[in-house]
Amino acid sequence: MASVTPTEVETFLIREYVMLPFLIKIVENNLDKMKSGDYGRPLQELYIGITTKMIDRINADLTIVRKSLRDLRIKIWEDKSKAGVGNAIYYRYVCRGYEHELAILREQAKAELGTRLGKYAQRLEDELTRG
Repeated sequence: MASVTPTEVETFLIREYVMLPFLIKIVENNLDKMKSGDYGRPLQELYIGITTKMIDRINADLTIVRKSLRDLRIKIWEDKSKAGVGNAIYYRYVCRGYEHELAILREQAKAELGTRLGKYAQRLEDELTRG
């Protein structure tokens, strides 16, 4: 009999599906600020290029996550009935026919997004230095 609780991989994919769009939004907001700011042409173009590449990488990862979840028949949606309740963001998901809830504390999400942003920046830096 299949387990009711999601596996470690399924849990990872569910969390990625929830967190990556937030990360994209943060990076896109920073990109908009860079485009409207005056940082000096060469640096501004460099920052915009790197930031655009980062958004592309995050979107590519999100595409893989979405496909994996679709293959696993896992459906996820934001729980609008709990919007604004407490200090968390709530999601519901169905995995192997069972419905579950995922609550992410806003402070925890901010910290996690900062860590993820650092990892994407490190990946880009590694690629540039390997060049």
